[in-house]
Amino acid sequence: MNENQQIVFTWLKACVDVDGDVPIKAIFILGDLWQMRRFNDQEAIRVDNAYAELTEFEQYELLAAFAEWGSKKFCKDCGCEMAVCADGWKDQRKCCPDCKCTKGE
Repeated sequence: MNENQQIVFTWLKACVDVDGDVPIKAIFILGDLWQMRRFNDQEAIRVDNAYAELTEFEQYELLAAFAEWGSKKFCKDCGCEMAVCADGWKDQRKCCPDCKCTKGE
């Protein structure tokens, strides 16, 4: 990822992790960051500038990375959200005890 992609990627992740926004809402908010210029919000301006510099191809690369990052929070078999555990989600039964795909085995 180039610097502009990394700036926007970090901001998108923070929208989801810190602010609790869903992925599509984070992308929607990204499109409205230009409005924050009137409040002189320097972080929003920095992210908006980085976003404005991305080519269409770089935007697709960024979206793919964002989707890959976000999908790691979910069970690949059933789609339920897994809690963070000490071993980094390696033991799915530990992280996702209600998951139907583990069958308790």
